[in-house]
Amino acid sequence: MNSSRIVVLAIVIIVMLIGAVFLGEAVALENYTTVGIFFSVVVAITVIKLLGSSIWVIIPILITFGGSSRLLPIPLSVANIATVFGMGIMFIQYAIGMTRFRWRLDAMEFFLGLCLASMAITYLLNPVGLSVLGSSTVGSRPYLEVLLAVMAYAMLSGLVVKPKAVQSLAVMTLGVNAVSSVLAGLSYHIVAVGERLNILYTGYQPNYKSVSAYGFQMAERFLYLGNISSVVQRYILLRESAWVPRITKLGVTVVLLLLALGAGMLTGHRIALITWVGFMGIYALLTRKIRLLVLMSVLGVFGIIGVYGFHHVVKPLPLSIQRTMSLFPGDWNADVMHDAEGSIEWRLEMWDAVLFEEGRVRNKIMGDGFGFSARELALAQSMSTEAGKVVLSPEEMQEYFLVSGDIHSGPLTAVRFVGFVGLFFFTILSIYVARCYWVLCRRTMGTPYWLSVAFVGIPWIWFPFKYIVLYGDYAHNIASFIVGAGLCKLIMKHIDEVQLIEEPGG
Repeated sequence: MNSSRIVVLAIVIIVMLIGAVFLGEAVALENYTTVGIFFSVVVAITVIKLLGSSIWVIIPILITFGGSSRLLPIPLSVANIATVFGMGIMFIQYAIGMTRFRWRLDAMEFFLGLCLASMAITYLLNPVGLSVLGSSTVGSRPYLEVLLAVMAYAMLSGLVVKPKAVQSLAVMTLGVNAVSSVLAGLSYHIVAVGERLNILYTGYQPNYKSVSAYGFQMAERFLYLGNISSVVQRYILLRESAWVPRITKLGVTVVLLLLALGAGMLTGHRIALITWVGFMGIYALLTRKIRLLVLMSVLGVFGIIGVYGFHHVVKPLPLSIQRTMSLFPGDWNADVMHDAEGSIEWRLEMWDAVLFEEGRVRNKIMGDGFGFSARELALAQSMSTEAGKVVLSPEEMQEYFLVSGDIHSGPLTAVRFVGFVGLFFFTILSIYVARCYWVLCRRTMGTPYWLSVAFVGIPWIWFPFKYIVLYGDYAHNIASFIVGAGLCKLIMKHIDEVQLIEEPGG
C-alpha cells in the first residue's frame, strides 16, 4: 500500500472516530437532526462516488418514495430531495464538462405543455399559499412537486447518457425496492423497529392493529409486499432465460411468478391481482407470444380452481388473500366480504357526492386546484395521533377524503383538481406516453436494452387503463408521471443515437 493510500485511510478512520463520538452523543440526546445531516452527507458522497455521471438514475428510481425523513429538518419528501439532489449534481457535472445535454422537441412536449397550461390557469383561478405564512387557503405542495418534476423532465429529456446506466435500470430498481420492502416488513412486524425506522422514512409504518374505516374487521394486509411483488414479477418475466424451453428454466420462472402473485395478494388489494394479469398480458402482446397468453389463461383458470379447492376443502386462506379473491364468488370470510363491499359502496357514495352534490367541486370545467381551506387542513391534521392511529370516524374519514380530493378515482380526482379540461389533456398525454413506451419496448426487443426498457415501460403502458378504470390520484400521480415521461424521452433519444452509430451510413 503506497503512502498516499495510507494517508487517505488514516483520515477516513479519524473522521469515522470523531463522527462516532458526535453521533453517539446525538443519539443519546435524541438529537436526530445531527444524525440526519451526518447520515445524509455520507449517503450523498457514496452515491456520487458510485454513480458518477449516472447520478440521474436516482430520480426515476426514488420518485415513488413519497414519504419524508424525520431526520432532516426539510419539509420535502424523499422523492423531492432525490430530485433536487440529482438535478444539482447534474448541473455541476455539466458545468465542469462531465455531462452533456441535447434537446429534441416533439409531440410529447406539446401534450405536456397543454397539461401544464391548464394547470396554470386553474392555479390563477384558485391561488394557494403556505400554512406557515398564515394563508387562508393552503395546499401548494403538489404545485411544488409538479415544478420539480417539470425541471427533472427538462434535464432527463436532454441528457446524453451512457448505455450501461440505461441497461442497469431494472437491476438498480429491483435492488432499491427489495431493500425498502425488507425494511418496511421489519417495521410492520416489529413495532419497536418500526418506530425507529419511521424516523428514517415515514413510509415505514409499524402495525398498530387498526380496524377498517368502514366499521368492519379489516383483514391484516401486508401492504409492504405490493411494490416488491410488482418489480419481481417484471424482472422474472423479462429475463432472457425466462421462457427457455427446458423444464428447470420454465419451472423456476413459473414458481417465482406465482410467488410474486402470492405476495401481491397478501396486500389485500384486488387491483394487485388484476395488475398481475395485466402485466402478463402486456408482456405476451409485446413479444407476440400468443401461445404464452393462451397458456397463462389456462394456468390462471386452473390456479383459481386450485385456490378455491384449497380454501373450501383443505384450509381457509389468509384473510388478506380472501379479500383479494373477493372479486370472485366464494365462501369467503363474512367480515372480509363486508369490508370489501363497504369499500365499494363507500367509494360510490363519494363519487356521487363529487359529481352531483352542490359545492363539492365549484368549477368542474377548470377544477378547484390543489388548495384547500385552513379548516380542511385542520381536519387532515386531526386524522392521526402521534402513534399513527386513525382517530376519525368512518363519516369523518369520508369527509376528509372528499375535502382533500383523495376520492379513489383517477378521472374524478382530475376533475376535482384541474377539471374536465385538465382530465382530457392528461388522458391524451398518458396514452401518448404509453404508446411511446410500447414502441421503445418493441424496438429494443432482443437487445441488451430490452430488460430495463420493458421493465420501466410496462407499468406506464398499463397506466392509462389503471388510472381511468381501476384506481388513480391526480395529485399523487402527476409528478411521478412527468418524470416517467422524461425518462421515456431520455431512453428514446439514447436508442436513436445508438442506432445511428451502429447502423452503417446512419
